[in-house]
Amino acid sequence: MKKVPGFSLLLIIVSALSIPFISSCSKSDRSKDTDLQSAKDMSLAYAIQNDLNRQLNVFAGSQPELNAVPGPVVSNPCGGTVVTGTVFPKVDSISFGIADCTGPDGANRRGTLVVTFTGNYRDSLTTITISPRNYYFNGYKVAGVFTIKNMGMNWAGHPWFKETATNCYFNYPNGKLVTWNSTQTREMIQGSSTPLVFDDIYQLQGTATGSSSDGNRMDVYINTPLVFSMNCPWIESGTLYLVPANLGNRFINFGTGACDNTADLWIYGDKYKLYLD
Repeated sequence: MKKVPGFSLLLIIVSALSIPFISSCSKSDRSKDTDLQSAKDMSLAYAIQNDLNRQLNVFAGSQPELNAVPGPVVSNPCGGTVVTGTVFPKVDSISFGIADCTGPDGANRRGTLVVTFTGNYRDSLTTITISPRNYYFNGYKVAGVFTIKNMGMNWAGHPWFKETATNCYFNYPNGKLVTWNSTQTREMIQGSSTPLVFDDIYQLQGTATGSSSDGNRMDVYINTPLVFSMNCPWIESGTLYLVPANLGNRFINFGTGACDNTADLWIYGDKYKLYLD
């Protein structure tokens, strides 16, 4: 792991001033370091992990056997099947078929998500594990183990969850590999008072480590919470820092609430537009 002296203190100062973190560098460093790929790769990793959580919510929120107060049944628009276990721990399979299918949010998915529940979806201390099986999101093959633990209500009266991503990766269509492991908390900041799914809004905090599709190692720190809603496949707001090996630090700003696939990327104080596929 690359060490950054005084990094925690710098994060606090930068957050308070609302300006990008700028590393000291020489002019030659700045001119050579314009790589956008590592920032795109880690942003996509967060988008993919958020989408897995979204598919979990769509499924579990409408299943009476998983939810004491189920919401409206949300059918699988891709015609897949759901096989539900009869006792806890329940092992369910959410199938999207073998060919790409475009969902209501415009994203393409295929393959299967195997989901294990130790208890009812919204019960405190229930642990949920998601294991993709030959699963693709917008052409990226996704694998790994995603674990979500319901921690009940926080001090603000919001449901919150501890999450880990273990040995996770996605492949670009050309075969290049992006890996990551993360530890984070997810808080439902809107929608918990209704049984509906698509009015839910979450914010995410935590850290991750991984490697880009170019093989470069990096550490990731969420600076201001990443916010996403159930009716948008992209991160809508929040900021994070990337600390890649052999490159300058990156600062990514996902905006202030618009549902789009763009973000602003800062490298050595220079601003770039980042587009996510």
